[in-house]
Amino acid sequence: MGSCDHCGAYHWGYDGSKLAEDHMKNCIQSDGNVAHCSQSHESIKWPVAQDCKVNLTTISDIQCKSNVTGGMCGASFEKGSTVGAHSDTPCDACQAAAGSSTECDFDFAVSTQNTISTTFSSATAIMAGTQFTVGMSFIAEAKGTVSFSVTETLTYQQSKSTSTTSTVSGGCKATIKAGTRETAVANYFTGTLVGDFTAKVTTTYNCPWKSDKHEQTSGTIRIENVPTQSMEGSCKTVAEPCQKMLLHV
Repeated sequence: MGSCDHCGAYHWGYDGSKLAEDHMKNCIQSDGNVAHCSQSHESIKWPVAQDCKVNLTTISDIQCKSNVTGGMCGASFEKGSTVGAHSDTPCDACQAAAGSSTECDFDFAVSTQNTISTTFSSATAIMAGTQFTVGMSFIAEAKGTVSFSVTETLTYQQSKSTSTTSTVSGGCKATIKAGTRETAVANYFTGTLVGDFTAKVTTTYNCPWKSDKHEQTSGTIRIENVPTQSMEGSCKTVAEPCQKMLLHV
């Protein structure tokens, strides 16, 4: 509270209750100034203790616990609800030769609203509101291989909603006649991808003499409404009109 070079450090003494200089004549006061000890002094217990409070926590170095081939993160898949899907590309035989037929495999674009949440399994203390960035690609088996990438800034103890469009293929075929055009619709099962990760938690304090604390922790990330390759029932083809060609002579 006062000047650290007042009269020089070697002039100061401590008698178990007060700090003073000039042969213990001038004492530290409660406001940090120096005055005659005969008038008053600030009682000081040594060592001086101060409560150190957490200033900030950060979550970094997030790594997948179960890496698989290709740098993907192995995850489990829980079957959930169904979601509507439409074909990405129509099957077009409008200009096909008369009497011929065209075989089509439909790919589907599935738009979903995903809820991403995380839980930390260890006892590491993390401040509410701490933000961290996840960048991982998950892969799971659910009647076919399902992959899903997450690159998001998340907040500890909070969920985040995102919108994604995924492409699913297979399981829907059609043979159409020349001069026709068709698309397809289908319902696909969706579910929740669950993956485990490790991370480093760094805690800083408001006491300048207390070093930062580094701890390893583990957690789980859940991504809801990820579409699988499995249809509910079968796909349905829908006829579309062929565009008429205009001939200019």
